[in-house]
Amino acid sequence: MLSVPRDAWRTLRNVGDARGDLLVVNSGDGRVRLEWDEEVVKAAADAGVGIDHNGYVAPYALLPRSARR
Repeated sequence: MLSVPRDAWRTLRNVGDARGDLLVVNSGDGRVRLEWDEEVVKAAADAGVGIDHNGYVAPYALLPRSARR
């Protein structure tokens, strides 16, 4: 479990050979948009996923060209 206060930054790195998953849960009623490092965005695109215009993870092939990085 990891708690990150609002407006704070944390760096997480998987140092193993196996895939690592991270579940992010934010408090409050409002929608929170995370800011991802460009290295993470590129790795996600290489894995076939990206962020759509609403800020949700979506298969890269379904994203409009304007959302592809």
